[in-house]
Formats: sequence, C-alpha cells, structure tokens
Amino acid sequence: MGIAEKKPDTLHSICGKEADRYRPAIATLLRGELPAGWHWVPCSRDAVVAATDAEPVVYYKEFLPRGPLERVKGWLRGSRGQRACRQIDILSDAGLGSPTSLCWGRGRSNEFLLTSGFKGCGFFQFLKRHFSGPLDAGQLRRKRLLLRQAGALIGALHSHGISHGDLRQDNLLVRETEQGFAFCFIDNESNRQWRRLPRARVRTNLEQFFICSDDVLSRSDLLRLYTSYCRVYRRFQGKECRHLFGLVLQRSRRRVLSYLVKQRLASVLPINSADGTGWYDPYTPLGRRIEAGDDLLHWYGQGRFYKKDSAIQVKALAAGHELVVAKRFRRRGLVALLKVWCGLERPPRLWRLSQHFLALGIPIARPMGYLLAGHGLWRRDSYFFSAHAGAKEDLLSLSRKEPQLIGRLAERHLFVHVAFYLARLHNNGYCHGDTKWANIMVDVESAAVLFIDLDGAAHVKQPWHRSIIKDVSRFVVDMLEQGVPAADIRKFIKEYSNMRFANSRQLPEKIMPHISKALARHNRHDIDPYAVRLD
Repeated sequence: MGIAEKKPDTLHSICGKEADRYRPAIATLLRGELPAGWHWVPCSRDAVVAATDAEPVVYYKEFLPRGPLERVKGWLRGSRGQRACRQIDILSDAGLGSPTSLCWGRGRSNEFLLTSGFKGCGFFQFLKRHFSGPLDAGQLRRKRLLLRQAGALIGALHSHGISHGDLRQDNLLVRETEQGFAFCFIDNESNRQWRRLPRARVRTNLEQFFICSDDVLSRSDLLRLYTSYCRVYRRFQGKECRHLFGLVLQRSRRRVLSYLVKQRLASVLPINSADGTGWYDPYTPLGRRIEAGDDLLHWYGQGRFYKKDSAIQVKALAAGHELVVAKRFRRRGLVALLKVWCGLERPPRLWRLSQHFLALGIPIARPMGYLLAGHGLWRRDSYFFSAHAGAKEDLLSLSRKEPQLIGRLAERHLFVHVAFYLARLHNNGYCHGDTKWANIMVDVESAAVLFIDLDGAAHVKQPWHRSIIKDVSRFVVDMLEQGVPAADIRKFIKEYSNMRFANSRQLPEKIMPHISKALARHNRHDIDPYAVRLD
C-alpha cells in the first residue's frame, strides 16, 4: 500500500462542488493521518487511497510521484489528477459507468481526487463470491447474463474510442440489480480517447480482462463474453475476429502462468559452493542435504545407475527413506562449450520448464534443483535433481510384462488422462518432446500418470507446431505397436481433439506422415497406420 511511501503534506488548493464539506478531512489525509470515520484501502505503491466508513461512501485518492518521467508526461498530457478528472468526464459523457468527481486539488507535493463510491465489488471478486463451485440452472443463467453485459460494456467502451489504462477485472466494479447488473470503471487516470482505437490497445485491454484462472472463467465463458463484445464493437469480423480471440486467450494464459511460476519460485534458494552454482528447493531432500553442508558430487558418486551413455548418466540417490533421481549431463566438444558460454545448458532450462509444467497441473516428477559443477566458462558437467517416481512403472514395461493390463487401464480412462494432459500442455504453447510409452509412468492401482524425461520439452508459438504434432504421433505409434484396439486409439484422438477444440477428423491427417515414418524406422511394416482414422 502506498501509505508506507507517503510523506506528510499540507493542503495548497482545492476546488469542486463538495470542496468545503471535505476540506478538513482532506487536510488530515494529506498529513498521512486518518480522520474519524475513515479507513485506508489497499492499493498500489503509486497512490494512497482512503474511504469513509458510513454512507454515502466516498473515496480519496492521492497520487504519489512515480519517477522523473512523470513530470515530463505531466507537461505533455497533464498531471495524473488532471487526467483522472478528464477521463471521468469522458466516461460520463459516453454514458459509461464511472464514479463522480466531488472535489480535487493539490498539496505542496502531491495531487488528490475525491470521488463518489459505488456499492459493489470487483468483477473477479464478484465471480468468486457468487459463482464458485457447481452452479444450478439459475446461477448459470445469472453468470451468463453477467458475462454478456460485461462484454457489451467493454465493446461500448472501445466503440467510443476509449482504451482503459489498466482493465484488470477488479478495476471494473459490479453489483446486481433488478434489471441485471450495474458496472463502474475505476482507476481511470491512464485512460485515453482516440479517433480510431489502435489494435494494440484493443488487444491489451482484452488481455488484461481475460487474465483469470480456469476455475473462475473457462474458455467457454471467455468466448461468451468475447461474442457479446464483438456484437457491440463490430470492427473485427470472421477470421480476423477468431484470430484475435485466440491471440488474446494465449497471451492472457501466458501471463497467468508467469504469475503462478513466479509464486512457485518465491521460496527457492541459490547454490553458491565449491561444487558450483545453481538453485534448489529447500523443502526437499536435496535442500536438506545442501543445508547440512554435504558434498553433492560425493553424494552422486554413491548412487546406483539407471541409465548410462556418453552424454547422460542417470542415478538413484538415497536420501533417508526417499530416493532422488540425479541426471548428469557431460559436455564434450566445442559445441558443448559454446552452449556453456551462451548460457544454454540443459539443467537451467529443465528447471524452468518443470516449474511451468507444474503450474499447469501436468503430473511430472517434482524438480528439486540443479547444479552447474565448477566455476567459470570451462565447466563441463551439470546435474539436475528430481523426485523418484516411487511405485509407478513405465507404460512400455507394463505392456510387455502383462499385455492384458493395458486393456484394464484403458477401461479406467488411462488414455483419456494422457489426452487431457497433452491437450492442456499444447493449449498453453508447450510440448513434451518425447512422449513414447517409456517416458510415461503409470500407477497400476489408480491409473494415474506421470511424465518423465523432459529433455526435449520446449515452448512453441504456433498452435499446431511440428513438435506438438510429433508429441501426439509418438504416443499413437506406441499404441499401434503394442496392439491397443483401434477403438481405444480413436477414442484417444477424439478426446484430445475435443480438448484442443480441433476437428477430430482432420487430426489423423496431420499426424499420419509422422506415424508412417516412425513405423518405417522401427521396421513395423505389418502395422496399418490408417487405423487411426475416424470412420
């Protein structure tokens, strides 16, 4: 809250229709003190906000200095207080919901604005309060009406050439009325009115408003809101309209994901020791080893091998009653040294992508940390530590050990679970990179899955990037090779297509070339790749 950054000030000038009534209270607030019957309101560090306890509720906002460029902006476009007053008048003239200016002025240092209150709460808080959990038919109708009216309101805002400076959901207040819902825009000092609204401003406003978790607003909810928006603001039609929705949805999801990852990384700590540098999670067996001062390289040497080749070695390390999987990457040659110099080593990328996967709810082995052994530009070895899969076995071993078991797991929706997680991963612009059955661990009792071996995982920009198509085709290849019935393969393709909002009859045409190449590479000419087509 900005009250921590505020310095005491004195009243210099005040004007407005309610100036005389609120002059004593404003003078007290400028000094950084609370008058009787007022309370502080949480806000950003660039402002101080207070409100009255009793009706009629009024809000006091003091604008704190944001930096040296703010003075330059004030010369060109007016100060923040002047812009706020001007934008409130523009919204009122357009017939859009906005608070009423009661009085405004300045102290010796800062400006202030006093506005009328709006009996409601932020859009996001309203959704959480009234439309969380399973909804009955009446609640569902009210939620859809709210989304239609909110979309129409934002469309009307853009129809008047106005872009909101910060259209996050809690800057649109809402309350329920007999006719539906009433709205009010707040935090309007950064608004701008244009003769023709730039596309970038349209996209930015929609991205800001679409930032919301899936459990509050689903894709269908956002599409319903966007449809109402386009009915009022008719600038985008047909293919352009659909492209804008996809772009806005992708970018807003990326911002939500970035926030979730930042929360996950808030507790990690750096490694700075004689062994090397890196990051680790202190609430893991690796974290306890590091905090106990153990030598990580010596600990790695005591483990037993899972996999060993010239470039990668995988070991299981004992940590009390738990097991830790340690993957060692050995660098050889000039190309490996160039990757070190350019900061393109695998463990940091694996660490970052693992956090993104976990934020998306993709089941993977929990990452514990990574170590870049040695110091300087000539280091060669690096290590990545993650949790052990426990009692889970990989799908390929299970199918070879007990072929009938795959059928029983399919009845418990194993392939539906895999389709769901792959679709969620791909919808957010990520690919696994190697979805063969050996990299999918399964709990026989619960049919729960766990994805491992993220070395080939990456972030992709196109919704049907080649890596995404290869993820699906590689999993289907193993389904064909292990004799999974054609009905289960088609069910997997249909479920995946539905969750990706794609045509389930066109998906087999996309993956068919990759399937044919993989089968030819494996010398499985006895398998018909056309079994994946839907009749």
